[in-house]
Amino acid sequence: ANLLRTLFPDTDDGGDIPSPNDGVVSEALGYACDHWMAHLSVVTEPEPGLIEALRHFLHTDLVLWMQLCASRGHFYGLDVLQHG
Repeated sequence: ANLLRTLFPDTDDGGDIPSPNDGVVSEALGYACDHWMAHLSVVTEPEPGLIEALRHFLHTDLVLWMQLCASRGHFYGLDVLQHG
């Protein structure tokens, strides 16, 4: 919740996708948000640690990631995870 408030301090639950604070999303974070699924889709034999990290991310941060990508105009869905 603290990260959500840091990224989107003016969230008013009015239905619109809020924009992140200027300068809060670094170039590296933006790249990670945009491309992690493509990188993950080429893994053929995932290690248990990767599976656990992905499970944790999906349970705790998926909605925040979707909101951040959508606010930047870069959310295209989760199809790559299914189709690899």
